[in-house]
Amino acid sequence: MHSGFLICGRIVKPLAIMEYIIIKQVQPSATFALPFIWKRKTGLAARMFLQPIMFRELQGVNMDQLADQIIQAIETVKGQYHRLILLVAPAGAGKTAALLEVERRTGFPRINGNLELSRRLLDLGERQQPLQAARLLAEIVEETGAEVVLLDNMELLFDCSLRQDPLRLLQGLARNTTIVAAWNGIVERQRLYYAVPDHREHRSYLAQDLQLITPER
Repeated sequence: MHSGFLICGRIVKPLAIMEYIIIKQVQPSATFALPFIWKRKTGLAARMFLQPIMFRELQGVNMDQLADQIIQAIETVKGQYHRLILLVAPAGAGKTAALLEVERRTGFPRINGNLELSRRLLDLGERQQPLQAARLLAEIVEETGAEVVLLDNMELLFDCSLRQDPLRLLQGLARNTTIVAAWNGIVERQRLYYAVPDHREHRSYLAQDLQLITPER
């Protein structure tokens, strides 16, 4: 007898790692999806990110125009020391939809960072996870063999237990590969933020010299 949750006719084991399980289709241009459930071997509570994804227009954001901006920025960063483009917006603001559109137009691979990195971290002990996280993410990117990689759902990099500097890590990846990465946050007063100031995963960086794209409403 199987145990778990029944979603769309599939039995899903608790705490299973998954990418997109469509749980309800609202209209042709929109779906609700469950991107990711993750639990470390240490037995900590699972993380669950549940948010609506709109493929053409989300909360007034035009996905075609946003995809145009990203594709133009990919050309702009050619020849730069760090070929890193950050797509900055709060959760649910259309980052995934925009990256899916760029993937559709260009064929550049899109990687669910939470999904792929957590799969590999689960094979490691708690002490090894912070030491190996950067190397594992680099392997994930290199295995695509692509000149441009779209990194989506990167919240795991900000987990305090991994003790990473997410921006520096992404910049390191962008030395040899053009990286377009989704960033859950905002740009304000010349600074790039992740999470609110009192959140344990809050980060703040100078926005100067960073290639940032934010959805226009």
